[in-house]
Amino acid sequence: MSHTENDLLRISTDIEERRKVSNISIESKLSSKVTFSAGSVAFGYRSNETDGLTEEKDYHQVAINDNSNSNCGNREGWDNKMQFLMGVISYAVGLGNVWRFPYLCQKNGGGAFLIPYCIMMFVEGTPLFLVELGIGQKLRLGPVGVWNEIHPYFGGVGVSAAIVSFLVALYYNVIITWCIYYLYRSFDINLPWSSCPEINGSVVEECRISSSTTSYFWSREAIDTSESIGDFGGFVPHMTVSLILAWVLIYLCVMRGIKSSGKVMYLTATFPYVVTTIFLIRSLMLDGATEGLKYMMNPDLKRLWDPNVWMEAATQIFYSMGLGFGGLIAFGSYNPEKNNCKKDVLWLSLCNLITSLYMAIVIFCVLGYMGVQNYNSCIKRDMANILTIYPNKFRNFDEIQSNISVEQYAMWMYRDFQDTEYSLLANVTGHCNYKQIISQAAEGTGLAFVVFTEAINQFPFPPFWAVMFFLMLLMLGMGSMFGTLEGVITSLNDSKLINLKKPVLTAILCSIACGIGLVFTTHSGQV
Repeated sequence: MSHTENDLLRISTDIEERRKVSNISIESKLSSKVTFSAGSVAFGYRSNETDGLTEEKDYHQVAINDNSNSNCGNREGWDNKMQFLMGVISYAVGLGNVWRFPYLCQKNGGGAFLIPYCIMMFVEGTPLFLVELGIGQKLRLGPVGVWNEIHPYFGGVGVSAAIVSFLVALYYNVIITWCIYYLYRSFDINLPWSSCPEINGSVVEECRISSSTTSYFWSREAIDTSESIGDFGGFVPHMTVSLILAWVLIYLCVMRGIKSSGKVMYLTATFPYVVTTIFLIRSLMLDGATEGLKYMMNPDLKRLWDPNVWMEAATQIFYSMGLGFGGLIAFGSYNPEKNNCKKDVLWLSLCNLITSLYMAIVIFCVLGYMGVQNYNSCIKRDMANILTIYPNKFRNFDEIQSNISVEQYAMWMYRDFQDTEYSLLANVTGHCNYKQIISQAAEGTGLAFVVFTEAINQFPFPPFWAVMFFLMLLMLGMGSMFGTLEGVITSLNDSKLINLKKPVLTAILCSIACGIGLVFTTHSGQV
């Protein structure tokens, strides 16, 4: 059969149009409905005969590389951006902000310490903060997986971070244990640490001669330490029960990863700020609060030449921001890959800095109040020497107080009683010094469980303030524990070495940690 030239042109054009329509259809379907794995895809069409004309086979091959991590498709994520921010704040803002940062301010030049702290925050802390959140977000893996992905030789860094996080969790949950016990005892109408206990109608002698009833309660009734670490002494029953309860609470919160702990983090992140604000309002009304703030903010610039001050500022940054433990990498891995983590890091770093200062203000208001109380007590004890050295001057102590004010006596003491009729007191005076008294304020657990509880005794209706304070410590501790354990659990999940569901894996991990942690509830385990 013969064909005209026009027929051949029409047939050729028709075939070309069909090819274009076919390519457009394939491209549209591929872009919207098909997911490819690594490798290549070949597609084409066979020859068709049209009026004796044959279209040759036309095959096209497209290579598809898999550069994304295999976890991207099925990895859990935060419900929203706010949940992520609350999670990081809850993890990074912990007990160290309450009792370690104020102590370092007091020890290292007051307000002068803020200079190296702020510098280290933005030179050391913020960049490392960005690195940990960034690599977790980009690679969407836990600490072990991230460092293995960067280079197999770096895998040990991730393993070390996971091990350290587990070890930190062991003793950190013991602090939560103490908070639970104190919270339970705070519901008594008469706080148990407000007075010495009695046996057969007589006050316990050890409590009577101790520095305070709160220190006696802490060392003898709460943790009940033995004389030495070699004296095992068995378990402290109430602490053992409290530790088990603490691990049960932690498990219930983290058993499903961020799907469960993420909800709780809204509470653990915000509640401490509410309580801190309440305490700030109350503490500003206390006698001596202003003196405490002056002591905190008064800068001793000479301390800036001491390299140890800079070292302690750098160390506190690691504690305060939770760097190096793997928790931030784990939290970052649950973010969308396109999340603006640089903006998050700046806001979170600023929030951490402001929180440290905010809590330090409250602590120093209370310490200032306690300093004034202890200073006045010291003056009154010193004034009592008048009755011994000058027995004919006054009949009793009340008469001394009515004739000599605390301020006047303090001035005499400062001048070693020169040009006064009580010059002999210079040989027996204790030389009470307010700055020395406030500078001896305890750090760490002593600040929270001894000094602060003693201050709470002076507040109106002490049980309310005790409940609020220990609830705040409990929230801070639990929030930090979520991030600490998440670094361990995420590493185990990503390693694929343990093929267990997350609730089961978490239960095993918490049980092992609880078993090991029981050693801290013995009489010698808390020395």
